[in-house]
Amino acid sequence: AFAVSLWWLASTGLQSVQLPAPPAVWNALRTDLSSIPGLSYVSYQSQSEGPLNPLLWTVSNVLICCAIGAVIGYAVGMALAISRRTRDILGPPLFVLGTTPTLVLLPFILIWFGTSRLAQGSLVIIFTALTVAAFTDQSARLIGQGYSASPLPSSRTCGSSDALYGLIPLTPASRYRPSSPA
Repeated sequence: AFAVSLWWLASTGLQSVQLPAPPAVWNALRTDLSSIPGLSYVSYQSQSEGPLNPLLWTVSNVLICCAIGAVIGYAVGMALAISRRTRDILGPPLFVLGTTPTLVLLPFILIWFGTSRLAQGSLVIIFTALTVAAFTDQSARLIGQGYSASPLPSSRTCGSSDALYGLIPLTPASRYRPSSPA
């Protein structure tokens, strides 16, 4: 809201060609989305559809890939938090992959997997999974330290069984604050 207010304030002193006001941009998008002159140089499968269908396709692809990456990242993060051996094996490659720039991975992914929907979204999946895994690992290990050396007994205090551990987040444990020694 602050950015839009700032934009609106800045547009009052300028011509609409230099910086249009937010209502003018909204009206132009709403009424002329399929007939923006600058988009005539971009080809679509159907010229009548304009940019709306490709925009919806891109947004849905990003949301689907973020969901896939979050599920993978949660599973990997919990595996890293539970097992020291898993952390020792997967930790270094995940760290290196997390520091690799996106533009370095893109040509390899396109060569190996082509231009399918999953291949195009694989960068979103990879970096979402890495981010979620890192935070899940750190959070689960810190919560586990509040109860004991292993987070498994702390999940049992929340009513979890061994079979469900890792599927049920340790939310009640996040409210626990160990008392400082007196």
